[in-house]
Amino acid sequence: ALDAFLRELLAPYAAEDGGTLVIEGDDAVFDDQAATPVALLFHELAHMWLGDTVTLTEWNDIFNNEALASYAAWLTADDPARNFSVVYRGMAEQQEFWAPSLSNPGADHLFERVYDRGPTAVQAVRVRMGDEAFFSMLKAWAQQSGSRSLEQFRQHADAATPEDLTGFFTAWLDGTTRPEATKDNGVA
Repeated sequence: ALDAFLRELLAPYAAEDGGTLVIEGDDAVFDDQAATPVALLFHELAHMWLGDTVTLTEWNDIFNNEALASYAAWLTADDPARNFSVVYRGMAEQQEFWAPSLSNPGADHLFERVYDRGPTAVQAVRVRMGDEAFFSMLKAWAQQSGSRSLEQFRQHADAATPEDLTGFFTAWLDGTTRPEATKDNGVA
């Protein structure tokens, strides 16, 4: 059922079969404390498209893999707008949460905020673009093969909507403070 939802969301996977092996015990592949088991499994399955088919060009492009796979999990685990609100409003005063930037987190912060701020930024771009343009863009992105940079993701999303997303991406990906609560920033 999870893979069927992903095929509908991201289009058919390039290979005929795919899956994930979950090992219980001390040598577990997934940390069962990190998220609900279904959301975690969904995140890892989403990597078949967003991480295996579309790979990163350099480590700073990790948003393309982890933020998008985390957002795919948001689509199954709960209401993405609710998750957005929990993060955006709940972490409003936490300056350390909003820094460093998602586009250049540095080696020490590479795998920190991409799992929570990352999908928050993806939900914001969805709101800014609208569902039809966003899901069409996401599906087309997931069908590309090979290495893609974060800059290419920005260009791909910008080309998928008549909206100019330059300021949006500057606020969400390059900024080191919480993006302002504006329509242009995808905050309803």
